[in-house]
Amino acid sequence: MRRANLDELSKIVEMKLEMYKEDGLDDLLADDVYNKVLVSYQKLYRQDKVLHFVVEKNGKIIACAGGFIKEDIPYSYFKTSYYGFIGDVYTYPKYRKNGYATKLTSQVISWLKEQDVKVIRLLASEQGRSIYEKLGFKATDEMVLDLY
Repeated sequence: MRRANLDELSKIVEMKLEMYKEDGLDDLLADDVYNKVLVSYQKLYRQDKVLHFVVEKNGKIIACAGGFIKEDIPYSYFKTSYYGFIGDVYTYPKYRKNGYATKLTSQVISWLKEQDVKVIRLLASEQGRSIYEKLGFKATDEMVLDLY
């Protein structure tokens, strides 16, 4: 397990899009989503606002998890104007059930703590919920209304 570098973002974006596809969300994505995400991540990496950790097998990335420093409304009005977000937690199907997602997410949490983050948020899939609960995350009162 190690930190990803800027040159590996294209692979991480591919994995992110695979995750969306598995979750049945790919129809919602913009036509040029790959380039949008890649350019956005490159910018955020240069600003030290994102970091991914990866696991490799035989020189190939098989799992990843990312930490994001976010400063959006309403948090931008708080005394601590930023929070951590965990995303891009993905393991290729044939490598699942080996604890990679848990280990990677733990590394992301450690990195976010080093950034003096006080709150970490994430969106959990059904498969990931038990991993996050095991790491201490709890469901909140956030509500969603899908209009699509």
